[in-house]
Amino acid sequence: MDQAVAEIVKNAIDLLKIIIASGMTLFAGYLGYRYGIGHLKRQKKFELIEKQLKDFYSPLIGCIKRIKAKSELRFEISKASNPAWRKICEEHPKPFLDHEKYFEPFKKAIMYDNKEFREELRFIRLMRTLSYELQISLVLKTLYL
Repeated sequence: MDQAVAEIVKNAIDLLKIIIASGMTLFAGYLGYRYGIGHLKRQKKFELIEKQLKDFYSPLIGCIKRIKAKSELRFEISKASNPAWRKICEEHPKPFLDHEKYFEPFKKAIMYDNKEFREELRFIRLMRTLSYELQISLVLKTLYL
C-alpha cells in the first residue's frame, strides 16, 4: 500500500509539474499579449498626434510665416513712404491746405494695409479657435483610446 500511495503522490507531483509549466507558459503569453495591446494603443495614439501635427499645425506655421512676412512688408512700405510724405510737406507752404490731393496715394496704402491687417487678425482668431477645438478633440481621443 505504501508503494501505491508513493506512486500516486509521484504521479500527482508529475502532473502538478506539467500544470505549473503550462500555467506559467499561458501566463507569460497573456502578459506578452497585454504588453502588445498596450504598445499598439500607444503607437496608434502617437500616429494620431503625428497626423494632426502634419495636417494642421504645419499649414498653421506656414500661415503664421505669411502673416509675419506681410507685416514686415507693411512696415517697410510705411518706412519708405514716410520720407516721400515729408518731402511733399516741405515743398508746400505752411499751412498745407491742399494736402488731401497729395495725401490720396498714401491714404489708399494705409486703407489697404488696415484691411489686410484686419483679415490677418480674423484669420488668427479662426486658427486659435480651431487649435482649441483640435486640442480638446485630442484630449478626448487620448482619454478614450
